[in-house]
Amino acid sequence: MSNIGREVDRPCRKFLRHIGGRNWGFAIYRTIYTPESDALWRLVLAKLEAYIHTSIWADFDGDKPDIMSGEKPLDSEPNRQVSVKLKCVIISEQQKFDGASITDIGRHFVNVLRNASLAQTPGVSRNVCLVIDKDVFCWLRDAPIPQSQTEDPDLWIKVVDGDYDLNRPGAYDPRYQGWAISNAHQLWSLYFSLDPQAASLGALYIMPHQLVASSEKLPVEGGSGHFTSSAK
Repeated sequence: MSNIGREVDRPCRKFLRHIGGRNWGFAIYRTIYTPESDALWRLVLAKLEAYIHTSIWADFDGDKPDIMSGEKPLDSEPNRQVSVKLKCVIISEQQKFDGASITDIGRHFVNVLRNASLAQTPGVSRNVCLVIDKDVFCWLRDAPIPQSQTEDPDLWIKVVDGDYDLNRPGAYDPRYQGWAISNAHQLWSLYFSLDPQAASLGALYIMPHQLVASSEKLPVEGGSGHFTSSAK
């Protein structure tokens, strides 16, 4: 493949075209407030972002251009742009969110969207938000520092559907309860897939291919499947 073909089809270039120059990211809700989580909060957030950044640079893992045919090394600038444009919004208020359920978070997130409270943060996903609760905090705390997407272990985070209608449960797959679990390495793929004109988290859940796995494979009880991707 020519260098032009290699560059045009790269995920980071497609992602940049998708976001159109704006920042991107997620609202992240904190629902655990303990002495340990207070002490490690900045660390777990930094580790989550490190996993996302590692996945953004994954196309350099093992890249070996065919020099004899004229291929050149990949351009790192698109990866850098996607990385620097990641801007998440942390929603942390102990009185309101300590021990909050997934349903509580979903309702608050929908109200935030309806009240246009995120208008000052263009690019933050309006489709889904992320939750760091006791489970996710422990997964982040115990996860190793990321090295490369091909070698890192899976790191999961809970994702809540802003489009889920509690008053219309029959509109969804009966196993789907308005949330899922995503591999942290796939969060930017998830952001891209949840284009308002394309798909919702609920729609991804019932798609019969690589985007989701059975709820039986979740690392915690309950839940509704997790977003994965074969493009690794």
